[in-house]
Amino acid sequence: MNATVSAEEICRWALELPQVTKDLKWNSKLCFLLEGRIFLTVDLDAVPPRVVFKSEPEECAQLLELPSVKQAPYLGRYHWLQGESPHVWDESTWRKMTRQSYRRVVAGFPP
Repeated sequence: MNATVSAEEICRWALELPQVTKDLKWNSKLCFLLEGRIFLTVDLDAVPPRVVFKSEPEECAQLLELPSVKQAPYLGRYHWLQGESPHVWDESTWRKMTRQSYRRVVAGFPP
């Protein structure tokens, strides 16, 4: 684990992806969207900030075995997970999870 990953870095990586916008919803959730569809949220009120993302169905059960990862409230059955802290993973893993969540939303668009 790498304690140097911050919520700000995760937000920056999300904004580097094509056509991503951000919006503050539900008072404290910084949401990253693609064509109006959320693929990542950061809870700014939580200490440390919680990051919610959409996982690959094949990886979901394995990720849930980690102590700092749990199903996201209301959306867990759709493979949305919550990292209890940006420090759950190192930079390469967070970048991977951010891109994967983005790709899962892209895959849901009509051809």
